[in-house]
Amino acid sequence: MSLQLKIISIVLVSSLITFFSLIYFILSYQEEVFFRIFQQQAFGALNYLQTSFTSSEDLKNEAKLQETISRVTYFNPDIIKVNINLFEKEKLKTAASLDSNLIGKECDLDNYAVFQSTEFLSQELKEQQGKIFRITAPIHLSGVKYGTYDVGLSLAPFGESLKFIKEKVLTIMAAGLILLILIFYLFFKKIILDPIDELKTGVQVFAKGKFNYRIEKKSSDEIGELTQSFNQMAKEIQKSYSSLEEIVKERTKKLEEAKTILEIRSKNYFRDKDRSQD
Repeated sequence: MSLQLKIISIVLVSSLITFFSLIYFILSYQEEVFFRIFQQQAFGALNYLQTSFTSSEDLKNEAKLQETISRVTYFNPDIIKVNINLFEKEKLKTAASLDSNLIGKECDLDNYAVFQSTEFLSQELKEQQGKIFRITAPIHLSGVKYGTYDVGLSLAPFGESLKFIKEKVLTIMAAGLILLILIFYLFFKKIILDPIDELKTGVQVFAKGKFNYRIEKKSSDEIGELTQSFNQMAKEIQKSYSSLEEIVKERTKKLEEAKTILEIRSKNYFRDKDRSQD
């Protein structure tokens, strides 16, 4: 695998790890915050019920009970469950409700537990209508316990809204990731890959015998130092090669001179020999 592919792989893996970690934390935090905001609808409905009934006489008015429940659901269609439960004859029964079939029936254990305490109970449940966020709160007027309010908020719109937000966030962050990878690649290409390619080209050119070739030093980092070392090496080799050429030329010249002298002496020798024979 080439260095370029290795660097791209490292950048890609690091970016993906960072991306998915960031996605996880952002979506988790966003879901928590968004859910709290969504819960406020249920608490708002509960608060409306609590402020609508200020006396025991109000709780005995069945028409007002049903009218108040209708107003709660009118202003917030996501509220799919509203029960007003009153304690009568040692039993906690539903006095008014969105579901007319529940009126007059005994409440569940959660309502009894809240009735006995002074704190509300909130929980996520899966019922026939789907997932709901349920709040059960005691009805206390002037220190007297009268019953409980039971409010259920459908979580279906929350799930749809959260899904939409997640898709938007993922799309934006995916685009950001691609841009980030591109920026990282161009950055590493400029500071690492391009200088290494120049060094590679320099070595190849130098290997062909062009000892005067030099690489421009563009930085003072390790690659810049490597470039400087290459240029210094090339300079020394060029110097050595030039010296070697001078030595070879000088030796060649001496050999030529010796050859010429030898040829002259040889001619003179044979000429003198011929004369002596005559």
